[in-house]
Amino acid sequence: MIDLFRGRRRPSRASIKESCDNLPTGLCFAYANGLPILVNRRMYDLSLRLTGQDLQNADTFWKILMNGAFIPGAARVSAPGAPQPEVCVGGQTYYLFTRTVICLEGESVYQITAADTTQLRLAADELARSNDELRRVGLRLRKYGEQVAELTREDETLAAKVRIHNEIGRTLTATRRLLRTAQPADAGEVLAAWRRITDMLRWEIEPRRVTFPLRELRKAADVLGMRLDIRGPMPESGKDAELIVTVAAEMLTNAFRHAAAGTLTIEVVRVGGEYCVRFTNDGDPPAGEITEGGGIGGLRRRLEKLGGALEVTARPRFMLTIQFPMQEATRV
Repeated sequence: MIDLFRGRRRPSRASIKESCDNLPTGLCFAYANGLPILVNRRMYDLSLRLTGQDLQNADTFWKILMNGAFIPGAARVSAPGAPQPEVCVGGQTYYLFTRTVICLEGESVYQITAADTTQLRLAADELARSNDELRRVGLRLRKYGEQVAELTREDETLAAKVRIHNEIGRTLTATRRLLRTAQPADAGEVLAAWRRITDMLRWEIEPRRVTFPLRELRKAADVLGMRLDIRGPMPESGKDAELIVTVAAEMLTNAFRHAAAGTLTIEVVRVGGEYCVRFTNDGDPPAGEITEGGGIGGLRRRLEKLGGALEVTARPRFMLTIQFPMQEATRV
């Protein structure tokens, strides 16, 4: 028999067994023929839970580990033929078994260990779930990237439609006023506006983008003989100014045509990174419920795409309120 402690201070058998039994890892030493030399408590327990028997022969026990012929309640989770079998015991605890050969005094001793890999397995499962979620997020981002160009085109088309609608509305209103007042001085500007609209509809030119939209709004109000009352930090230029003026142009035309108003009031409030703008006029209140046409409906869709909102009230007087996040650092 091999003396594992030859030439050393010899501990007692009881102390050796107790030390091995206290290990969290399953441990077995055996001769080449499978006869156990030392088996700790954890390995005995695993043998019972996997095979239903005590560990009487280490070689037989290893063959069972390799072929996965376990009793119910245990299952091999590693790939068939893997040199280090991993098993699940009781559906919740995992162990990885390894076998190595130790040569002592010319004789081979087999060492079988069982390491608890439950936490490692749980961490691997969580990592796999995280990777799956990252792949799904990546797919959504790629899908979004593919749609950005289309969404941008749709937004530009909607903005163009709103501008054309507003241009036609203002020009129609200016034409009615020209026919009513018969002021020759206004005829040239009205005629030029109709030519511009014709070019827009024939797609010979893009709908006109103005550098200073507020200045253009004031010109439109002058043509209609109306006054603008602007209160608050109204931006002079930029995307935010263009959006507010687009809504204001629709309100200006509607106030002249439907309410016989003389003044359009625009109240601008900027809180943090958002604008809240309220439009009212001094004309007659609506006779009935307000039905959203192409102008207001288009504006609502444009604002909602930006994450904003539009609200219309008719009583006690007409009021339209828009709210939207700032699109840029706006110069007031």
